[in-house]
This record gives sequence, structure tokens and C-alpha cells, in this order.
Amino acid sequence: MSFLWVIMPLILGVLFIIGILVFVYHIFKGKKHPLSWLIIGMLLLVLIITIRSILDYMNI
Repeated sequence: MSFLWVIMPLILGVLFIIGILVFVYHIFKGKKHPLSWLIIGMLLLVLIITIRSILDYMNI
């Protein structure tokens, strides 16, 4: 059970990162939204924070 508590945040973090990258790709592909650069900037900020949190969780 404790192994599940260790591995689950890593799996969810990786899935969250993949989801953000797919969303950013679709925004770049479409470029129909007038504030797409702002949305991409905010998503990339969330992506950086998520990656940093996962690396801190893994003590890297």
C-alpha cells in the first residue's frame, strides 16, 4: 500500500504534464484564439511548476 502512495503522485504528475503539452500543441496548431499567447504562457508556467514539484518530490 505504501508503494502506491509513492508511485501515484509520479504517475499523476506525468499524466498532467502530457495533458498540458497536448493542449499547448492544439493551441499552436489552431492559433484561432486572440489571447493564445497568454494561455500558452500560463500553461507553460503551470508545466514548469509541475515538473519542479515532481523533481522535488523525487529528491532530485
